[in-house]
Amino acid sequence: MPEEILVNDRVQRRFQYRITASIFNYHRGTIDVLDLGDDTCVVVYSTDADPRTMALTIGSATAGALDELKRLMDTVVAGATP
Repeated sequence: MPEEILVNDRVQRRFQYRITASIFNYHRGTIDVLDLGDDTCVVVYSTDADPRTMALTIGSATAGALDELKRLMDTVVAGATP
């Protein structure tokens, strides 16, 4: 789907985008990386969409992508190649 980047802030570790496809009246996705201060972090994804049912669809797909990101990062930290 076509997207537009709204925010790419390296200091705040925030990325926001919107899907511009006509099936949405409104969409905004936000990815925040929160530093836990012990060389670890938490990645938080949120989405707001109209129609609301699309937010559920996007959220489900994103959950899978975040699981894969964690798997890849765990592999890198362990010293193996992904």
